[in-house]
Order: sequence, then structure tokens, then C-alpha cells
Amino acid sequence: MINQTKKQQHYCDTLCLLYEIIAKFRRSGLASVEQDICNPDADTSIFVRYPVLRENPRHLELMLDMLRLMTDGNLNAEELRYVFQDIAKRTFINDGGQDEALWDSIFVTLYASICGYAPQVAVEFGRQAVPYSSRPSFIELETKCKELRDAAYAKRQGEIDPLCVGAKHSLEDRVDQLFAQMKAK
Repeated sequence: MINQTKKQQHYCDTLCLLYEIIAKFRRSGLASVEQDICNPDADTSIFVRYPVLRENPRHLELMLDMLRLMTDGNLNAEELRYVFQDIAKRTFINDGGQDEALWDSIFVTLYASICGYAPQVAVEFGRQAVPYSSRPSFIELETKCKELRDAAYAKRQGEIDPLCVGAKHSLEDRVDQLFAQMKAK
């Protein structure tokens, strides 16, 4: 039996992964996560940053199946909901109902995203599907998601403007540097 702290961390990591995926495809389109979904073991995949998910490969496989349907299919939210529920029903008949709450959390989060909710709100719906005894706190999950968001922003800024990485610059300095770069072209 998994202890409560480890189970809570597992839920938190799963929700953070979902947050990161949803935020990426909201920002850059569904196609931006295709490589992550097709090859979750690649060094560049989002999934590699969450090794705790390897402890239950069935949930990871189901998550990947749902994400594939989202990226590959032309199904609307209601059609996806029907397919997701059918997948869940078959899984728990074959799986003996192992950690149904985690499946519910994944389903609710992705379904909320499909329905147009912002990544943080979709993840909150998923958090609410976690049993209270294992549910990460709102603050814990929000802090972890904010750290992910800030790291992704810093990475994007670093790709766009290497002057932002590792040093703080005033707005005036950055504007001057951008004008200098524009004049040089």
C-alpha cells in the first residue's frame, strides 16, 4: 500500500504534468505536444520530468491515449467524453479498479481543458476529484504549477532574448539593446 504522502505527491505530480501539457498546447497549439505524446520516453519529453508516473504505467498509457485523441481526432468535447468514459469503464473492468480516483482526476482535468477552461482552472477541477485524504492543497499545487510556468517563461525568454538569462536588466537597458540589435540588421 502506498503511504499517504507518496500518494499525495503522485497526485500532485500527475496534475502538474497535466498543467504543463495543457499550458503548452494552449500556448503553442495541439501539435506542439505531439512529440511528447508519441515518444514519452524521449529526453525532451515533458513526461520524463515526472518519473513517479512510471509507477503506474496503465494510468500513463490511458493519459497518452486520451491526449492522442485530443490531438489526432476531430471529436468535440461530448464525443471525447463518451470515448473517455468508455475507455475508463473497460480499464477498470480489466484493472480491478486500481486507483479510480487518479483516473477520475486525469479525466476531469482533460475534459475541463477540452471544454475551454484555462490550464490552472482545469487542474483545479482535477484536484477536486482527488480524495480529500490524498488531495494536495490548493497552495501546494498552485505553487508547483507557478514554478513550472515561471521556468517555462524563463526558458522561452532565454530562447528569444539571451540577455534575460542569468541576469536582471532594467527595461531601459533591454529597450536600448533591442534598438541596437534592430539597427545592426
